[in-house]
Amino acid sequence: MEVKTIKELIPEEKQFDVIDKIVEEEYGNQKLIDALMVKFKEKGFQIRMATALLSGDKQWSDIPELVKVAFVESAKEGLEWEILDANKWFTNDILASYDTTINDEPKKDVLSFKNAIKIDDFNYLIYWDLKSIYVGFNNELYIYNYETQREPEYKTIGTRKKPIMTYSLNPKAVDEIARDIISGEYEEDMLIYNVLLKNQKITPQVSIKETKQEGIVDIEVVPNYQRNSKNYTIVNPLDGWHRTQAGIRAYGIALKQGIELKRGFPLKLVMRDLKGAKHIVDQIFKRNDTSRQWTHNLASTDYNEFIELLINSSKILQGKVVTTYDEYMAIPSITYSYILSVATERFTTIPVNSKLQRKMVAEGIANIIDMIFDYLLMKYKDMKNLIEQTHLVEPNVFVGYLAIAEQVREHEDKYEDYVIKIGEKLCLLTEEQLKPLKLTYKNFNSQDVYKFFEKIAKEVINSEE
Repeated sequence: MEVKTIKELIPEEKQFDVIDKIVEEEYGNQKLIDALMVKFKEKGFQIRMATALLSGDKQWSDIPELVKVAFVESAKEGLEWEILDANKWFTNDILASYDTTINDEPKKDVLSFKNAIKIDDFNYLIYWDLKSIYVGFNNELYIYNYETQREPEYKTIGTRKKPIMTYSLNPKAVDEIARDIISGEYEEDMLIYNVLLKNQKITPQVSIKETKQEGIVDIEVVPNYQRNSKNYTIVNPLDGWHRTQAGIRAYGIALKQGIELKRGFPLKLVMRDLKGAKHIVDQIFKRNDTSRQWTHNLASTDYNEFIELLINSSKILQGKVVTTYDEYMAIPSITYSYILSVATERFTTIPVNSKLQRKMVAEGIANIIDMIFDYLLMKYKDMKNLIEQTHLVEPNVFVGYLAIAEQVREHEDKYEDYVIKIGEKLCLLTEEQLKPLKLTYKNFNSQDVYKFFEKIAKEVINSEE
């Protein structure tokens, strides 16, 4: 009797680390791109899957398994890294399926929308039939955008510090909608999709042609996921991803039965930058049961913009602040922007309405927070000791640093003296004093934290005057 042995594969967390390295460091490697072009054409896979991954628009976890094999084989040829051995990444069953698979489905490179009602240059109404939705999805002509959707789910793999993001999809809901579409019982409701306007230097590949009928146009969008292209073009769903997936499933099921569904969805096609896209999604989510912290971040408010400026102006905060508490728990970081935005709005008198003042004050407060950490790091040698030996780098304590900075910022000539004395007081704080503030909890009283640290700053300032 033959005994089957299970081969040892490279750990999944290591695989993700390798992919991250390729995306971050090799996305412009022409030898890699050439190898991908050849291999994907040979297997009949859309090269857009690879370019979307390299541009950061698509997650490795969202790539189909057989396409992953093609990517790893191509990367092995293009980069010549020993670790990129497909035999050590995939099971024999997957490799056998890959060897015998050639995707011969029709290729399409353009999203076409006929007879669209033009509202204005940035808004159009269309009827999007299921066949076009199905073909568009299979050809990577539109892609899910994690920044303009519900808060993703975070999956930790092994000892890897960086979690995997996955979009939340309710399989039961998708199945139910697909069933109703097939039966004809589903009442078609509107989807909203966006052509992302990345910045003013980029011209998306969008063609709009007038028809003989006034106000009716034909639209063609040619996706281009190359990160550095002047014609970078991407289409993302803003509302209706579950319904889109249900429509794809319904069309696929019917096709196998020899039936072509003559159904679809009304579609509002918009053209917005990231800020505008988030505004639309925020408006949608206000009607739904969605994470309050995530929704707060989507809103285009002066307070959110102030916190973004503050984070980017601070050496201690930049690159270390995520959006929500759940994201903080999943991703290595020191705090999350939601509490800072809320505290700024509720407890400070920071002038956020003026762009110039907003920028100047953000830079000033960032400087004070950095000075506080300069002092703390002098006392504790490095961040590792500061984290392990104190509660001064807990996520909610940054509401306290905002309170301190708000008090100190009015005394520019005495920044250093005040920060040193405040730093001394911070280093003397005991666990018993800080425990009631719940500095590590999702649910805590932000006002209590703000007032506690504000009092410390006021005591120092008053004693010096």
